[in-house]
Amino acid sequence: MIELLLLQFHQLESPFDYGNQVKLMLPENRIHPKEVQKNEYPKQLAENISQILSQTKVNTIVLFRSLAVLEEVYEILRVDKRLLDHLLLAQSISGTRNRILKNFKRNKPAVILGADSFFEGIDLPDEELELVILTRLPFPAPNTPLTRSKTDYLKDQGIHPFMGELLPQAILKYKQAFGRLIRNDSDRGVMVVLDDRILSASYSKIFIEALPKGVPMEIYPNNQLGEEIQRFLDD
Repeated sequence: MIELLLLQFHQLESPFDYGNQVKLMLPENRIHPKEVQKNEYPKQLAENISQILSQTKVNTIVLFRSLAVLEEVYEILRVDKRLLDHLLLAQSISGTRNRILKNFKRNKPAVILGADSFFEGIDLPDEELELVILTRLPFPAPNTPLTRSKTDYLKDQGIHPFMGELLPQAILKYKQAFGRLIRNDSDRGVMVVLDDRILSASYSKIFIEALPKGVPMEIYPNNQLGEEIQRFLDD
């Protein structure tokens, strides 16, 4: 005789007060990565990032999808006189991941320019990390062997690759980036998205609704965004 074990599931309330602890802030003039010339894209990113960093004095992680773009942006920022009081650390340039994190924790304001490995597995509570800047919505590179294999399989199954693979993977990475900010009930933080598709794309609502309920979204002129970030974090 087989006994059936009935399990009851209860949805637990989040211990975090997202409405007061964290914000999604967007610049008015965002960058659409597919509508900018390839050689201009790093320059525009660097200017947007510099405007924010020059008005804030908090530890920040800037997340990229391309190491090549990351390195170009780093080369521009490291000679930017507006950022002389910031310690700039870049993946593949400033040492190992562990060394970068150690230097990041010991200095303020410090900035990490990181790619895939910095989207997850990092525990930086309280003032060790208060600002995450997402340069681009984190869709997987479409031309890698793994992505091509997955999308070919989905096509064979009659599933649209974008909806079945690319978008879910991007949402997961996006949520992982957001998750770097709030690690305990005393954390405060801001996530900034520079990619215009966060509001202009047909799928933008999915990204907005992927964040925990109660996270406010605010839009500010580019030259005021950093000030608003600092004001929120200082309150």
